[in-house]
Amino acid sequence: MRYIMLSASVNDSIRGSSLKFINVVCYCQKRVLVRISENVNSKHRLHYCCPNAPHECGFFSWCDPVEEPRVNLVTQDNINPTFHKTDVSEISQENRQMKEEIRILKKRMKKFEKYVGTLQIVIVLLVVVIVVMFMRK
Repeated sequence: MRYIMLSASVNDSIRGSSLKFINVVCYCQKRVLVRISENVNSKHRLHYCCPNAPHECGFFSWCDPVEEPRVNLVTQDNINPTFHKTDVSEISQENRQMKEEIRILKKRMKKFEKYVGTLQIVIVLLVVVIVVMFMRK
């Protein structure tokens, strides 16, 4: 049987990628060992085991790498200039449309503010009329 200590990551310098593993403790609260399976059905698969041999606590779990989200980086090699120009053109057009919509909305807002001002005056006049009518009685 082969035992190796768990490391936080295993780097593959040829491809520039790495495998990440989580640190695990067994039921004895000890940091586990990583064991290489020699079983025919799961040969060479890594699994966690208790380090307290021969008095192991019976802890067992497969040791699978943790998947991290991949990030696509923009580099000179993967930029498509045609797509970039099209994208900028579309954004410029959207920007012009939004500016026009903002201009129209500002115009409508001014009209609305005038109506609100007029309604405030009408409400004040109605309150005055009602108060005067009740004072006459």
